[in-house]
Amino acid sequence: MTSRAWATTGFATEHQQQPQIADHARRPTPLHVPQPRGADAALDALLPGLGHDISAVATHRPQRHARHHEAELRRSDALDVLSTEEGADGTDGSFIDQADAGVGSGSGSGSGAPSAAVPVNMQQLLTSWSPGASRYGFQLKFRCGSSSGAVADLQAQSARLNWRERVTYSRNDFAHRISPPDPTILPPGAGVSFAPARTTVVSPNELEFNGVTDTHWMPTSAVRSADFVPTGTRALPGIMTSSQVYQYSPDSGTTWTTFAGPFTLNRTLDREIGPPLPGQTMPLLFQTEKVGIHETTEQYKP
Repeated sequence: MTSRAWATTGFATEHQQQPQIADHARRPTPLHVPQPRGADAALDALLPGLGHDISAVATHRPQRHARHHEAELRRSDALDVLSTEEGADGTDGSFIDQADAGVGSGSGSGSGAPSAAVPVNMQQLLTSWSPGASRYGFQLKFRCGSSSGAVADLQAQSARLNWRERVTYSRNDFAHRISPPDPTILPPGAGVSFAPARTTVVSPNELEFNGVTDTHWMPTSAVRSADFVPTGTRALPGIMTSSQVYQYSPDSGTTWTTFAGPFTLNRTLDREIGPPLPGQTMPLLFQTEKVGIHETTEQYKP
């Protein structure tokens, strides 16, 4: 069996925006365990926070519950989630790439802003959210600018201006356990509000969305070592690949235009680089990567 390793990429901070890279599905680079450093080490130390428990590990359930558990895992669980309740990460729902939008009705301060003002320069910033023992992944929050040079113009259109995410899936080697909606479009309804009460002006042309997060996660119950060689029949690496865009609507959700993305999201199960000791296999690692934004590699969670 060929051993693999992953290369660690950087991620955006609140003071630095990574370039938005047009994405294409690709195989991961060989696996390695990244050395603890800076924010990655801190994030790994915090890993219990990305949300609510999704399900228990299948192999630890009594036999009489196996059929019920299999049904649970085959539900359409979305993994890249812009959810709809402020302060929640959405991992107790049906989405795995989940934006917590804190969605409101808008109630903007007026409708007289220039119609040409649209959101630009979306920033995706790592939060302190952590996945805990039952999940893998990370969480991002958002800032943007205005095409007019003043984010006040976006706030002034908030009675009708909103934004959302759209995620499509091109590969899923875990489909026997989890199958996200394709496409995943969140939050439902008109989208995320630009209303002054829902946003914070960081600078004249930089706006942060209060309580809006995008949680890219995976339940450990969908990633089981027994499914893959040498115990199972499925080959490594096991990969899930999706493509995500962010869209705005100037007319309360009637029409949508992409203003950020596409971003490729890769979730990959593979073994650490070898060679192993005689009679042993290298440990499994799980990587969650949003290309050009952030990635995290975690030890396999039984």
